[in-house]
Amino acid sequence: MHSTRSILAKILGACLVGASVFMTLGVSAEDPVRVEITGGTEQSYPIAVTPFKGQMLIANADYNLAQIVRDDLARSGRFNPMRESEMSAAKVAGELDLDYWRKVAQDYVVIGEVRQQAADMYQVDMRLINSLNHQELVARRWNGVSGQLLRTAAHQMSDAIYSAVTGRGGAFDTRLAYVKIDRTPGKRKMFVLEVADSDGYAPRAILRSYMPLMSISWSPDATRLAYVTFENRRPEIVVQSLDGRSRQTVAAFEGINSAPVWSPDGRSLLMTLSKGGNPDIYVMDVASKRLTQLTFDSAIETEGTWAADGQAIYFNSDRRGQPQVFKAELNNPRDVKRITFEGRYNARPVASPDGRYIAFVRQEVGGFKVTTQDLVSNESKVISSTGSDESPSFSPNSDMIAYSYNDYRGGMIAVLSRNGRAFTKLNINGDVRDPAWGPLVSSQ
Repeated sequence: MHSTRSILAKILGACLVGASVFMTLGVSAEDPVRVEITGGTEQSYPIAVTPFKGQMLIANADYNLAQIVRDDLARSGRFNPMRESEMSAAKVAGELDLDYWRKVAQDYVVIGEVRQQAADMYQVDMRLINSLNHQELVARRWNGVSGQLLRTAAHQMSDAIYSAVTGRGGAFDTRLAYVKIDRTPGKRKMFVLEVADSDGYAPRAILRSYMPLMSISWSPDATRLAYVTFENRRPEIVVQSLDGRSRQTVAAFEGINSAPVWSPDGRSLLMTLSKGGNPDIYVMDVASKRLTQLTFDSAIETEGTWAADGQAIYFNSDRRGQPQVFKAELNNPRDVKRITFEGRYNARPVASPDGRYIAFVRQEVGGFKVTTQDLVSNESKVISSTGSDESPSFSPNSDMIAYSYNDYRGGMIAVLSRNGRAFTKLNINGDVRDPAWGPLVSSQ
């Protein structure tokens, strides 16, 4: 399944029967999504996110603001939030005592308060304080927040805390796209393209199909998705708006049409096409649909991804006998450089938005593992332990990686901190795979 040739075989072999596609907007899963966090958090910032005063005004237990913030920060691997059960009830209920939090080894303290302004309308205050020097780092108010948007406000709090402590942008108020396979007993198997919050909560269906969907990519403005569909009994690349108002097939050539990836400026799509007889990487100008071929070797070359600056691409090729990651500059694409040298199998590359790393899947003794490589030092590191890993996707701040893997229940989606210290399984109902982390867009 993971070799380059078998990936292509999977694309071709999935065209078995006709497909019907249904556009569905605003559909949410009925069951809640839970987050399970395991793994070490050594050398991370100790922080106490205390229960927000007035939290009882919010009836929905899934909207516990302090817990949402704790889960966000833990997922990053950069923080070690104190459990609420370990907090002194008296200290939480009383006036802020920074000396106490310092004595219990919590370098940072978050306090907050919820006030109800009207029916299903709230004001939320949040403060972040350094208990070591008593400096207030963040003091923000969210005014006129509807009940439906309280989780969004909590993710924005997490972003503010993350930025104030680490000096790096947060990535919690973002979204994930992925494919869910619905195997309802007595019904035909359905492939559902869903979009959810970055923690997997509040999924909504964007597209339903009786045929496979795969290879999702977000446009930089977060308004469109590119993906591969088999609804016409062959792989085709489609660009669709999230609001469902537009949907266009952009590549339906004879043979393989796969692996679309938006350029950083949103003007182009990388894709793998076999229109010339051999699978190669092409770039398409989205407006004009003009194609430019970028790879020319007789080997299978696929899974292209953009460098952060948009001036080069990384891709997968078996030109050395086994899949490895290569790089080509757009101004001279025939000058190809091999990037990965450790391990016999390295595939499905993706570049971090900050330009420092690539992530890919490496075959190890224990299975297929998510691996990162520092593009400055060339040091590579296996960071996952699940063993059947696919589809790594960087968060927009480059500090986390979403990926899919399989266990006895089917496909799962997890989030790893880039250093591998924190592992978060998103328990989304169903068999899920092929995650794509959306960009950070201020308007969302």
